[in-house]
Amino acid sequence: MTSREAFLDDLYEAAVDATLWPRLLRRFAELAGGHDAVLRSYDLFTEAGTVVAGHLDASVLEANFRQFTTQNPLKTPLDQLAQSKWYPGYKRDIDWLPKEDFVRTAYYNDFYKKFDIYSDVSIGFASVNSHWTGVDIYRSEKQGPFTGDDLALCMSLDPHMTRAMRLARTVSGARSVGRA
Repeated sequence: MTSREAFLDDLYEAAVDATLWPRLLRRFAELAGGHDAVLRSYDLFTEAGTVVAGHLDASVLEANFRQFTTQNPLKTPLDQLAQSKWYPGYKRDIDWLPKEDFVRTAYYNDFYKKFDIYSDVSIGFASVNSHWTGVDIYRSEKQGPFTGDDLALCMSLDPHMTRAMRLARTVSGARSVGRA
């Protein structure tokens, strides 16, 4: 079994067992050549939501996301979001602004450097109203930027991850109804 096939097996297992997401994210980071992957589902205005990390401390990451929400140059301004239609896909940090500009920001120096994040790719699965869900993959400076091959891998896995997220929401909702 290839590492991609093993990842897909883990992905669909995590869709029905939320406790498996950290292991899945570690595997995804490894597959994509990163040092961590983080699942985020949050309100675009407040950054409040859920953070699940493979290796990093999710609660510390969440606190930093919230602390730096107004300084984050790696997201679409909220007024533009309200006017545009969102589509699933990916975006690298360098797709938002040139690396030389990004490394001069407080967001990079006070947040990303703290977690040894030099390069990232963000893969969006869903955006409903002001709530976004997706996965960020992080690389250190020594791991280098994401390449075209890395992005092709992410995009080949995106439909599976989107489907698994929908399945996880369905299973979670059914369990909530059963408990009620």
